[in-house]
Amino acid sequence: MRARVNQRIERGHELSQIHNQHSEAVVELEKALDLDPENWRAQFEIGLAYLGLNDLSKAIDALEATLRLCPQDLVAETQLRLGHAYRRRHEASGKESDFLRAQTCFTGAGKNPATEAESLHHLGMLYLQKGLHAEPEGAQVCLATALRYLRSLIERHPSYAKIEEVRKIVDRFENIQKRES
Repeated sequence: MRARVNQRIERGHELSQIHNQHSEAVVELEKALDLDPENWRAQFEIGLAYLGLNDLSKAIDALEATLRLCPQDLVAETQLRLGHAYRRRHEASGKESDFLRAQTCFTGAGKNPATEAESLHHLGMLYLQKGLHAEPEGAQVCLATALRYLRSLIERHPSYAKIEEVRKIVDRFENIQKRES
């Protein structure tokens, strides 16, 4: 049975992450979960497939289940993906609870050196997005917080894959701050 579960998980991963066939991946991964409902990897992969389908509630449910089931060394990676799902749902709904959950997930992931850079990036973008939709006084606080996270990323992780993109964002918003002061 374990071999069949692993085959379904591998097929689901391939369909979702390589071929962008997320609906087909969900079918494979549901079959794996029918055989082994406590399989953390199947939960993780189906969560990613649901993210690909933009079914954020199902993605969140699967990734929350993953957190309960996965080995400790994979918690930070799962927190990043879960934070991403909450962030996207916050962007769509504006619900403060989704913002706070995204913040909590990214902060938790940032405690792991392997995921700290990506966590800082996501926290900066989370606050930046919130600031763009906030009232002026709230926008200032969000922008300052976003810049703090992004500057920290630049300082602590200069070889981060998206560092040039981050530098451009920081430069753009620092120039806006200068013009406004």
